Amino acid sequence: MTVILVMNNINKWITGGLIVLAGLSFIVLYIYQGSQDHGQPVLVIYKNGALYQKLNLTKDLHKEFNVTSGGHFNTIEIKGKAVRIKEADCPRKICVHTGWLHKPGQIAVCMPNRLKISIEGRSDNVDDISF
Repeated sequence: MTVILVMNNINKWITGGLIVLAGLSFIVLYIYQGSQDHGQPVLVIYKNGALYQKLNLTKDLHKEFNVTSGGHFNTIEIKGKAVRIKEADCPRKICVHTGWLHKPGQIAVCMPNRLKISIEGRSDNVDDISF
């Protein structure tokens, strides 16, 4: 009889301890997620498969510059938090027709000139792919 009472007490302590640990883990996770810096979106430019440049996209950033590689060029235009490949000397100009990028995860690629631009960062928007 005493063994059963002792085992019941041990089971209650183990169960209570697990509930407390689970609660603490949720509290720590909540605090950690709240302290995450959402930060500014970042334009990342890759040339010939290697990182070429990173730029923080801010509302007051207006810039236009050329990226050259092997005698070919791409003109990148930045207006605020949006970016596009404005001009290119590639044959089909698919990268130019991609248009403005303004959300994290969007990319434009110029395969003949071996250039890739993408916007990285964290977005709080939920889209249909999230479900």
